[in-house]
Amino acid sequence: NDGWRVATALLVNERIGSGNPQLCFDVVERVHQVAKATGADADPAFRDRLAQAELETVTYAALYAHVVQLVSSGIEVGADASMMKITGSELLPRTSDLMMEAAGAHGIEEGWFDTGDGRTPISVLYRQVRRVSIYGGSNEIQRNILARRVLDLPSWRG
Repeated sequence: NDGWRVATALLVNERIGSGNPQLCFDVVERVHQVAKATGADADPAFRDRLAQAELETVTYAALYAHVVQLVSSGIEVGADASMMKITGSELLPRTSDLMMEAAGAHGIEEGWFDTGDGRTPISVLYRQVRRVSIYGGSNEIQRNILARRVLDLPSWRG
């Protein structure tokens, strides 16, 4: 009774719902605050990595907006949502890695780190964003979807 179509549509909606780039923007802002508080922003190599994360976040936001526009237009998205999900769920942990790097020894502390511009839960956020890769279907499943539907390759079986 059309169950597979309903199930896949629900998963696409979950990927879109959990893929909102605002969290990436929030983490980038927190990285700035933590780096300023700890002095990590004085390191040119760190600033380059943070600038790269900012560019990737803006690019991801554009991809997200594209997928949302497709859905709003009534166009079926499958592989587009998979690509968006992989991109966002890999970007978020990389950006939280930068926050952990900027925090230095404060990164392992439980609770909140006071940056002077606000408080942020460095170690909690670092751990929580790791699970994003399994929301709405693991990244491995998303790669299989892209391999089959976009590249016409056989499924990957590890």
